[in-house]
Amino acid sequence: MSWDIGAAGVAGVLAKLQPDQDALTEDAAACRNTLALATSAAGGLHDGRGSGPLSAALSELAERAAYCLADLEGRAISCAEGARQATDAYQHGDIEMEENADRAHGDTAPPLPFLDSPHRTGRHLP
Repeated sequence: MSWDIGAAGVAGVLAKLQPDQDALTEDAAACRNTLALATSAAGGLHDGRGSGPLSAALSELAERAAYCLADLEGRAISCAEGARQATDAYQHGDIEMEENADRAHGDTAPPLPFLDSPHRTGRHLP
């Protein structure tokens, strides 16, 4: 199997992902707020005391939804961060293999400047 990871390509994908992550965070907050409002509004539907089966059910739903939404947000962030870290490690590994191969072949010439650029190494991923 042959494959190659391009730091610029990964950075481009992560840049496209960021607006979706932001929207997910906003939508999750709106969902939590809406459920909190619904729970509060439903509280007065049972004999005026501020509690009742509907309010209790909505409260339980809000609690479970908050847990699921937090988990979903956390996983999305972890995936993006994992991609960044893996790409960085891959790029550093490429450089190390090149340096080892050069030493093994007795190449003592100084590295070319473009090989040490941030674009080559992936050190500056967003």
